[in-house]
Amino acid sequence: MSSKSVGIPNYFYDLIVFVSPSILIIIGFALGYFGWFYDKIKALMINIGAIDILVVILVLLFIAYEYGRLAEALSHALVTNSIKLLRKINIFSSPDYSIDFSSSVEQLELPVEIIESKKGNKWSIYFFALLHCPNIGQDLLKRYAWEKLSRSSAFSFLILFIISLVYQIIFLFTSRYMIVGDIGFGTWYYTLISFSFVLITYYEFYRRKCWNNDLLVKVLPILISASKLPHTGNSD
Repeated sequence: MSSKSVGIPNYFYDLIVFVSPSILIIIGFALGYFGWFYDKIKALMINIGAIDILVVILVLLFIAYEYGRLAEALSHALVTNSIKLLRKINIFSSPDYSIDFSSSVEQLELPVEIIESKKGNKWSIYFFALLHCPNIGQDLLKRYAWEKLSRSSAFSFLILFIISLVYQIIFLFTSRYMIVGDIGFGTWYYTLISFSFVLITYYEFYRRKCWNNDLLVKVLPILISASKLPHTGNSD
């Protein structure tokens, strides 16, 4: 298997899983604080130089990447666990969402013994695919990256929704006017729209995980057959 087969999905994974959520949250904050951002940026542009712009861009890139990593980690707790609770009351109840891959991993007939508690880990299937059928493996990882992106997007919209809701609650109980602009944080427009995207992205993550789990089960016989061929199936 060539290095190209391994490198492409890794770069693609980093790009869409770590950078895309940051772009989303930046747009969300820009809309939420539109009036404030507009005035500040207009004032800064008067006295800002090329070096200042470069420093700001580098700082933003660093923050964006770190936020993407944070969103990936925290989204597991806030999004995945929320769906687990919904499944207990028969919402998001597809069996494909929580497939046990123990028997699937056993079919791979790997030359090493896997710890009992790790036999259901579908990463064994992903890397088995990359080893024996790289093109399929790359496609599977790409689909998995989309799944992680939808989870991080759900987390980002949840954060934006909570911020806007907190603004509204503070205004309701203290009469302190904190609404930013006509459509910013604290307005019903922003709160309802962000909540709508929370529902949409939660459902998107749920469906993508169901699709990916189902796909792994269906593609498994092909991967096993490919592993028994004299060549890896790499087209390079």
